[in-house]
Amino acid sequence: MTGIACILTDIAAVVDRRKKGMFRLILLITALIFVSTVGASEESEFVAEMQVLADQGHAIAQFFLGDAYSNGAGILKDLAKARMWINFATNSGKESAIETRETLARLMTPAQTAEAQQMSREWREAR
Repeated sequence: MTGIACILTDIAAVVDRRKKGMFRLILLITALIFVSTVGASEESEFVAEMQVLADQGHAIAQFFLGDAYSNGAGILKDLAKARMWINFATNSGKESAIETRETLARLMTPAQTAEAQQMSREWREAR
């Protein structure tokens, strides 16, 4: 991991211990943007962090995770998973996710849409 990414991760860990999730989320997004310019391995670490925050219901993390899946940024491209996370972000109040959701809907096959719906149901049932 690069020096700046390490520093941001350390700051995020301190903030996390203080239960300030939104500030941690902002730091992670900043770090993800930074590491996307320097290498896939660092980017993957931050995608994993986004997954944790998305699972906790943070709309911004859900949006960024959906975007990562739709573009294959630090994670294997998967339009069904992208649609699932973008839907959650939209439902959590992230209005800018609406346009992304509509774009994904146009790109996806009916089978991918059905898969996204099934994954959404399973994710909600597991919570």
